[in-house]
Amino acid sequence: QQIAQQIAQQIGQQIGQQIGAKETRKKDVLKILENRFETLPENLVISVNKIDDLSVLEDLIIPSIKVNSLEEFAQLINDN
Repeated sequence: QQIAQQIAQQIGQQIGQQIGAKETRKKDVLKILENRFETLPENLVISVNKIDDLSVLEDLIIPSIKVNSLEEFAQLINDN
């Protein structure tokens, strides 16, 4: 029973870390875009916040720095 509790605790910690990493990536992407373009449309913020795949969020970091417009970035989200 103690082993089962330890395994459950480890799984809980891993899930917590993944959730934290996703939230951090979402904030990073939005902060970069906000810094570059000032005001972000609400629908873009909602779209970023709906992304639940950490690898997709990580893949959006560099484009958030390089895109020429918010429309271009929104298209990248829609393509995923």
